Amino acid sequence: MINPVIYFLLMLNFFINCVNSQENTNEVKLNMPDQEQHIEIGYLDFKLVGQLIKANKDKEQYKSHFERCANWTFKSESALNILKKMRKVEATEAYAKCYQYPCWYEGKVSNGKVDYEITIYAGAYITLSNENEILHFIMEKKLDLFVDACDCCEYDD
Repeated sequence: MINPVIYFLLMLNFFINCVNSQENTNEVKLNMPDQEQHIEIGYLDFKLVGQLIKANKDKEQYKSHFERCANWTFKSESALNILKKMRKVEATEAYAKCYQYPCWYEGKVSNGKVDYEITIYAGAYITLSNENEILHFIMEKKLDLFVDACDCCEYDD
C-alpha cells in the first residue's frame, strides 16, 4: 500500500500541474488574436477586426428580384488586400457607376490608431467610414467576389 503522505504529494503535484496547464492554455487563448485580425485589407495598414456580418435590406421583399444577392457571400478571407485591387473614388462616382443591391457585409477595420466601419457592397464597392470621413473604393472589373462590377453608367468628372 502506498504511503498516505506520498499519495498526498502525488495528488498535490498532479493538481498543481493541471491548474498550471489550464492557466497556460487560457493565457495562450487570450493572447492569440482572431484569425481575421491578420487580414490586411490593402489600405494604410488597416486590418480586419473580428467577423464580417451580412446585412440584407428588406430581405423578403427583394428575394424574388435579387436572387444573385440572396446567394451572394463574401468571406472574411476575401478581404485580403482587396483595396489594392480597387480604385479610391469620390462618393458621386461610386454611386453613379456601381449597382445598388440590397445586401452588404459590415465589419470593423483598424490600423491601431484609427478605426473605421467597413461596408462591402454586392455591387462591387466598399466604404470605410468613421465620425470624420467616408472613403469609397470601387471594383471596375468583374470578380467572383461581387455580384457585378462597377461599370453601370457613363460618368464624367
